[in-house]
Amino acid sequence: MRSLKDLKTENLNIDKTPLRITGEMLEMGLVNTQVLEGWIYSFWKDVDSFISNSGG
Repeated sequence: MRSLKDLKTENLNIDKTPLRITGEMLEMGLVNTQVLEGWIYSFWKDVDSFISNSGG
């Protein structure tokens, strides 16, 4: 599995490998993080609940 550091430095040819969503990942400022957070909040009361109770 790739590290979060690799996500910031890789080019746009991502290999489509699923990654677990973590609080650290959401804080990195990745593209579309706000869209992802909106999706999380539509199902969970907060990010911590999502990470601890879902497949994250």
